[in-house]
Amino acid sequence: MALQDACAWMVRKNFQMILGKRALKKLGLSTEIPPQPFYNVGQKLFAHQTLVSGMILFMTGMYMFLAVEVLANPHPDVWAWARAIHFLIAGLFLAGLLVHFYMAAISSEEKPAFKSMFTGYVSEEYAKHHHELWYQEVKKKEREKEKEK
Repeated sequence: MALQDACAWMVRKNFQMILGKRALKKLGLSTEIPPQPFYNVGQKLFAHQTLVSGMILFMTGMYMFLAVEVLANPHPDVWAWARAIHFLIAGLFLAGLLVHFYMAAISSEEKPAFKSMFTGYVSEEYAKHHHELWYQEVKKKEREKEKEK
C-alpha cells in the first residue's frame, strides 16, 4: 500500500469515526476507504507507537531510577526533562491503548474481529470488506492450489 493511500485511509477513517458516514455524505465527501491488507494502517501505526513508546519509557525510566540510585545527585534539568518526556509518552501511549481497546472490544463494526481473537476465523464478508487486499491474496492462493490439482 502506498503512503498516500495509507494517509488517505487514516484521514477518512478518523472522519468516519468522528462525524459518521451520513455527515460525510452530506458534506459531499467520499466514505470509501482504500483496500487494506491483513493489518490496516491504524494497526500498524499502533504497533510502531507501542515499540517506540516502550523504548522511550524504558530509557527515561532507567535514567530517572539510576540517576537517583547511582548518581545520588542528578542534574535537575535533565531529570526534569526525562520526567516530562516519560509522562508525555506514557499519556500518548495510554490514549493509543484506549483507542485500540475501543476498536477491538467495543466498536460494533469490529465485533467479528474481536471474536476472531478467540476462534481464529472471520467471515468471508468481513475479510472482503475490511481487509480486501488480504482477501484477494488468499483467494488467489486458493485458485492456484485448485489449478495444481
